Amino acid sequence: MDVLDALRLSKDAAEHTVEYLLYGIKKPCNVAPCIFVRRVKQLSSYITYLPGAYYYSSQATSQTTRTEKLTDPQVAQLALGLCPPAWKTACKLLKKEMPQDLEEIVQFMELQESAEKSSTAKAKAQNLNNGSQNGNQAGSNKCKGTSGLNGGGSKKAKKHCDLCAKNGGPANSHNTEDCRIYQADGSKKGQSRGDKSKSNHSFAQFKKKLDKKMKKLDKQTKKMERLSEKRSKEESDSNSSAFCILAPESGCCWYRR
Repeated sequence: MDVLDALRLSKDAAEHTVEYLLYGIKKPCNVAPCIFVRRVKQLSSYITYLPGAYYYSSQATSQTTRTEKLTDPQVAQLALGLCPPAWKTACKLLKKEMPQDLEEIVQFMELQESAEKSSTAKAKAQNLNNGSQNGNQAGSNKCKGTSGLNGGGSKKAKKHCDLCAKNGGPANSHNTEDCRIYQADGSKKGQSRGDKSKSNHSFAQFKKKLDKKMKKLDKQTKKMERLSEKRSKEESDSNSSAFCILAPESGCCWYRR
């Protein structure tokens, strides 16, 4: 009992291992069937060396038996029970009895797995092909629609506006009959000839006022330049009029203006 306490093993560890193998394990999708079955057999081989209720449990009765490891037919049935429902159905169609040969059930699982992978790959490829075909069909329909709008031709008809070309404007963006800028007589739309002459007259008045202000500004600038020259000249004359008188007897000197 001291050894069990030291190893932290329960008195019915063998029974727990059997329960785990029968009801607790699941086959991972990325593990091959042969590797999975080999691992199950390895765990089952440990049952013989684990403590069981037959030897150590105080609740053991006269009908309590020693727990043994799983046999190959039991492992084969366990492996089939962990397979997907479609695999179980295929196995029942091939053999109506429960499997007994472990190697045979491993080969069956490998065949089913390879068939499932190939069918999945074919389905993906078919979906990709259908998507590309739908995209190509949509592109061809779009091209047909645009060609029909252009009259069946591959090139668009060029546009030209004589009014914009003559009076100034985007001449290549529309045709003459669709012009929204100029009227047939050359005047802008929304503006009469009287308004046009009025706008030209107002611009001439603005230009005249601007020229007048520029002349006035030039006159003020010249006046400021003359005043600045006169001031600098007066300062230079006042500096030149100052002189120094020296008295040799007293050793003093003073400035006089």
